Amino acid sequence: MSELPEGWAETSFMDVFDIQGGTQPPKSVFKYEPTEGYIRLLQIRDFGDKPLPTYIPNKDSLKRCVEDDVLIGRYGASVGRICTGMNGAYNVALAKVIVPQIVDKRFVFHFLKSELFQRPILDIERSAQDGFNKEDLSEISLPLPPLDEQRRIVAKLEKLLSRVDAAQARLANIPRILKRFRQSVLAAACSRKLTADWRKRSPNVEPASRRWDLTFPTIHNEDYPELPDTWVYRTLDNISVRVSVGHVGPTSQFYCAPSEGIAFLRSQNVRPMRLDLDGVACITKEFHGSLKKSQLKEGDLLVVRVGANRGDTCVVPSGVGEMNCANIILARPLNSISDYLNIYFQTPFCQKTLEDLTTGSAQGVINTKAVAEVPVPVPPLEEQQEIVRRVEALFKTADALEARYRTAKAHVDKLAQSILARAFRGELVTTEAELARLEGRDYEPASVLLERIRQEGAGREAPRRKSPAKSNTTKQTHAPKLF
Repeated sequence: MSELPEGWAETSFMDVFDIQGGTQPPKSVFKYEPTEGYIRLLQIRDFGDKPLPTYIPNKDSLKRCVEDDVLIGRYGASVGRICTGMNGAYNVALAKVIVPQIVDKRFVFHFLKSELFQRPILDIERSAQDGFNKEDLSEISLPLPPLDEQRRIVAKLEKLLSRVDAAQARLANIPRILKRFRQSVLAAACSRKLTADWRKRSPNVEPASRRWDLTFPTIHNEDYPELPDTWVYRTLDNISVRVSVGHVGPTSQFYCAPSEGIAFLRSQNVRPMRLDLDGVACITKEFHGSLKKSQLKEGDLLVVRVGANRGDTCVVPSGVGEMNCANIILARPLNSISDYLNIYFQTPFCQKTLEDLTTGSAQGVINTKAVAEVPVPVPPLEEQQEIVRRVEALFKTADALEARYRTAKAHVDKLAQSILARAFRGELVTTEAELARLEGRDYEPASVLLERIRQEGAGREAPRRKSPAKSNTTKQTHAPKLF
């Protein structure tokens, strides 16, 4: 640690605080409604967005906390998570920091959130699956200012961090706004609104009904949006060479190195309006040659039929070479309509249609024949091209805004730690030593505060062996391993 500000002392975390682990009653005694004679059991999830209030018999053996107590997550993904603000009995996944009365609890809370504590605690977690113990914490250094300075630091920190929180809250709205914007663009694109001005300027365009075979039946359904006179509804099957499904069956024995085989698309490679080739599997050329029905071409429309991203669609772009696919619905559209279909199949209306077509298991499956019968509002070819151009331009704007959002978020996410680092270097407020000189008075340095903590015991459960601490005048104590 760098040179301490005047009046501060550097000591071991466990020289000032103690740690008390929680208890774990059996699930057989859990209740999920407030009950007389029961107390709230606090678990890590209760400090998140999806708490599950749980109540247990109120016994003397429980470890309790109140709202201003500070708890630390002890295990796994929650190790080092800092929790506060609730009353109850906490479980074994949490440990309470026992703070001396002559140390500000909010100062401790902010220290625990800082990298001075978080970095070593995460290093401990990576090397010990059982979480941290007191001996681990004794290796963490604590920069301690005088008590009055702690309080001023807390006041300044909470003022600055509240601004950071407000900025994060505003930024958190942006992804949702951009998602709604993109959905609105897609909905307008395929429901005549996006190109209404274009149609007024292009009155002599050839209607879509003339370009498509009039022997196909016209679709009429009051649930479908009304179309301009130059548009027509057709099923996907009407406007495609074929609609089929990729290979269904064992494939892993035919996998090979990318340099030796053909890309074999699976559900995870199909993302909304784009093909994602990261981690794409490859199959042998011989196996690819035997799977004629699932061989892909530029412009093919791909629809995920099963899995978490069921309903995602994209078009096979140019320049990707030979490809095959597994258990993905593929349509080979006619008359250069692929780019327009790439847009239409991601519209809220079409996505709702695909969801309604889902049947079967818990994962759900979209039937290939049902997809072939999905109604498509088909504009004239020239208007399709204009729709694609406008959607791409608007999405490009949205992408630029999203990039700016990510840059801003990365900056704001680092800001809190930057402020905390300044706080624990003594750079946020005037030190107590300087303030005392300006006011012509004495003050209590942290070395004296540490001596008082030792003398008062500060909630210790066992005596401590002494170890050196860095300050101008004092020596500190060191905690034995207790759990």
